[in-house]
Amino acid sequence: MPIFPRNEHTANSPSREETCAIAAQMADAEIVSLVNSLIDAGDIGSLERVREAQVGTVQLQVREPICHERFILADALVTIAEVIVDGSVGWAMRLGANIEAATAAAVLDGWLADHTDGAPTKKRVIDSLLSAQRRDSYERNVMQQEVLATAIEFEELD
Repeated sequence: MPIFPRNEHTANSPSREETCAIAAQMADAEIVSLVNSLIDAGDIGSLERVREAQVGTVQLQVREPICHERFILADALVTIAEVIVDGSVGWAMRLGANIEAATAAAVLDGWLADHTDGAPTKKRVIDSLLSAQRRDSYERNVMQQEVLATAIEFEELD
């Protein structure tokens, strides 16, 4: 199941938010390879860093289900990158400390923001993103089924 449901507005092409979410979850090597292929093909003209990519932490906050009180579950290590691609700002935040993958995701965001929907290269990149999303969804589903197979149900004793 896709992360974002399709409607008439997004039926042909995912929104910028959708592509950023997919790029944030792609494997490091996969997103770096995708962006390198765009650079090698000459599809990306000018590229500049707005600032150096930074590794830091964000707090994961959740709400417990009984009293509905918020608490900090953990700190997550993330990498943030911001670039300008052919005049369009690209931004990304990815889990982990891989500066190259975060920069590649930001480059992809900026490049996709600047290209028209009808461009064949953009369609190929969008197809790659959607394929990665389907693969990730399938792998998560398989892992969830494996975990659910080990569940133990306890009877309540009076």
